[in-house]
Amino acid sequence: MKKYFSTLFAVVCAFVLSACLCTSAYDSEKSAGVYSDILRLHIIANSDSYADQSMKYKVRDEVTPLFRDLFSECGTVTEALEIAHDNKALFETAARRVLEQSGGDRRAKVLVGKAYYPEKTLGSRVFPEGEYLSVRVVLGDGNGRNWWCVLFPSFCDIGIESEEKALDDITADDGGVEIFGCRVKLKILDFLK
Repeated sequence: MKKYFSTLFAVVCAFVLSACLCTSAYDSEKSAGVYSDILRLHIIANSDSYADQSMKYKVRDEVTPLFRDLFSECGTVTEALEIAHDNKALFETAARRVLEQSGGDRRAKVLVGKAYYPEKTLGSRVFPEGEYLSVRVVLGDGNGRNWWCVLFPSFCDIGIESEEKALDDITADDGGVEIFGCRVKLKILDFLK
């Protein structure tokens, strides 16, 4: 009888593991096209301080017209990626000009390639977590919150303002709770989401 339950347990475990692997493979295949057909733009602030977050939006206002002009005629994501690579110096110069005018940290770099992003909603579209092609404008140390949109195929037309938070609310609700004046957040809650 003991051998029967051990065998049954092993079969059930094997079945559950197989089902999980198949579901995971199916989900990856189902959404794989999402990652390769999209080029994202991320402008990453130096930190979450009021000044750095404000600077991020100033840089956004300076560089998005450049992106709009250059990407308006793109027909494929490959073409958009080539334009991004060819114009990295132009984007960096524009970002540095804004930083220089403010008298702050003048470091800005533009990275073009694949990067991992968590699941995000923009407008009514959901972008699953994973690696996406992207253009990242990194300001200073790049440790702050970012503003983002889709460069291709829709050039930031989906909810362009949806990521911008009021600068008074930089410490937005992160799912944590306040206890005795300290903000506590459990990582397990992020995992469960």
